Amino acid sequence: MAGGDFDGSTNSDFDLFVSWSDGELTIYEDVGARGLGKENQLKGPNGTWKHARVIAPGEFGGNLWEDDVFVRWSDGEVSVYGNTQADALGREYQLVPPG
Repeated sequence: MAGGDFDGSTNSDFDLFVSWSDGELTIYEDVGARGLGKENQLKGPNGTWKHARVIAPGEFGGNLWEDDVFVRWSDGEVSVYGNTQADALGREYQLVPPG
């Protein structure tokens, strides 16, 4: 799990990016004192995302939102998914090839 800002709103709210043990990816919008907000499934259960070891969202692109998702995979590969949205995983860029 990791926090970021994937819904594109200008509010200072944060969203929760979850990679489940079965490989499903989910974003919950506007997490706050009242609990989780709207649930968005980015990917259904799959074998690829079971290999994600470290997930770190941040603001590394050209916009003002923490919507870029860095992933370190079990084989040593490092990828970034730029401009991830609450309802869509961003484009993958490989930064470090597999080990």
